[in-house]
Amino acid sequence: TDYEIDMWRITADFSTTDATVTGWSRVNDSTFAKIGTGMTESSGLFTFPSTGLWQVTPYIMVNHTASDAAAGVFLMVSPNSGTDWDSLGLIYEGSDSISNQMGSMTALINVTNATTYRFRLESDSLVDANIQGQAEYTRTGILFERKGPSQ
Repeated sequence: TDYEIDMWRITADFSTTDATVTGWSRVNDSTFAKIGTGMTESSGLFTFPSTGLWQVTPYIMVNHTASDAAAGVFLMVSPNSGTDWDSLGLIYEGSDSISNQMGSMTALINVTNATTYRFRLESDSLVDANIQGQAEYTRTGILFERKGPSQ
């Protein structure tokens, strides 16, 4: 089995609603190491380095800038280079006050063609909220793990 594990984070706050979340960078902490080739990313679209059953775990920090704000991200996958997208899940945070909240979700993606599969987060309802980023440590990130061969 070819093991793969990789982590990415956004390095600045993201506030565009109904858009692909951009601003990603591979984690660069002195204690970090990836296993395998690692993911590639362009304009918020992640490409898998190999076929396999992949566990993808995004986690987000939402900053509510007004009372009664709610915001989140959809987990989106495309089997055909971004022509069609399937929503795998939603991380959504709501607040009655100005505050920060964290959320996470895990999805399993059966990548049968590494050339054409893509993954992205799509923002939702960032009117009175934003997704928190940070260059020095992770506030919003994604953990990618290859668990085994494609099924």
